[in-house]
Amino acid sequence: MTTLLVTNPYDGSLVCELPLDQGADLRRKLDRAVAAKRAWREVSLAERTRSVASAVSLRQACLITDSPAVMANAARLRSAAR
Repeated sequence: MTTLLVTNPYDGSLVCELPLDQGADLRRKLDRAVAAKRAWREVSLAERTRSVASAVSLRQACLITDSPAVMANAARLRSAAR
């Protein structure tokens, strides 16, 4: 089985290893992604904006409750991006 190694861009450490989909599983997921894109394209800009803003707010709320190690890593990434 082929896998994808996911590394931390900050320090290059291995975060996880994920199996890569192949064959029918990959085709099914691609078909679902194309259908989702078509459906999303039909949503008004105002609704898409509300949706994305809501997702950002939820993610920010999750960051507040993340572990100290995750928060420290996020701070390092923000600093490196500046």
